[in-house]
Amino acid sequence: MANLGFFEINTQGEYVDLETATELTFTEGTKYTMQVQNAGSSLTICIADSTPTEGGFLMKDLEKFDYTPVSGYDIYVKTGSYGKAYINIAN
Repeated sequence: MANLGFFEINTQGEYVDLETATELTFTEGTKYTMQVQNAGSSLTICIADSTPTEGGFLMKDLEKFDYTPVSGYDIYVKTGSYGKAYINIAN
């Protein structure tokens, strides 16, 4: 497993494509392992075919999850209005 980076994310309450937020390009069919490390804020994740306005899953601090990109869907992230979160990504 290769570590792709540790990223600070602050979307100010709006959903942002995770590739845009991290400047990474995810490869379809590749499994990525991610770990959220919040700094007293929250991080919500949603997989959708266009930028969501609601919904998603609120991630707990130090929670790990796997993501495998598929055609037509992207992974979006949203932090609280005044906070930032951190995410570690490996493949």
